[in-house]
Amino acid sequence: MEKIKYNIWELILLFFAFAFIGYLWEVILHLFSDGVFVNRGSLYGPWLPIYGCGGVLTLVLLNKYRDNPTLVFFASVILCGIVEYFSSLFMELAFNTRWWDYTGYFFNINGRVCLEGLLFFGFGCTASIYIVTPLLLDLFHKLDKNYVKFLTIILSILFLTDFVFYLTIGPNKGNGITSYDGYTDTINVKFDKLQ
Repeated sequence: MEKIKYNIWELILLFFAFAFIGYLWEVILHLFSDGVFVNRGSLYGPWLPIYGCGGVLTLVLLNKYRDNPTLVFFASVILCGIVEYFSSLFMELAFNTRWWDYTGYFFNINGRVCLEGLLFFGFGCTASIYIVTPLLLDLFHKLDKNYVKFLTIILSILFLTDFVFYLTIGPNKGNGITSYDGYTDTINVKFDKLQ
């Protein structure tokens, strides 16, 4: 299978597409599981940058392996695991808050990643590489190049504005986010019950 050549405008738009798809996925999951709308991201807009970064990284780093879906799947699991683990660690150290916690899930590492989530990311990235990205690229190529650039610039300005809010007033810590203090209290209660 031939390598795909991405230009910078396409990669930025793909970042936003994956970030938005990740946002929708998490909001819908939370809506169905708890019956409540929750902005699941640390930013305030409808995007989760971790999905955008993971999606673009897998596209770029695994591009030359497109002819091997099995390798793409397992490499996606590893890449997304690294991105998710270190994103969780950074955000906890920077803001003393956990945005997700997989403690208690099978094969979790410090509650930051778990096998179930990594398998989902593996399937998601594989589907993205072989199905979603080609569809999006077809759409981008049908649009006027100036419109693609304009859309990319507008989304980038909105994203950077959101990021400035994140840095100045702090990250979104709405419902659905695991507080680190609450997390340690829960562990202490569970530990006390074991004794």
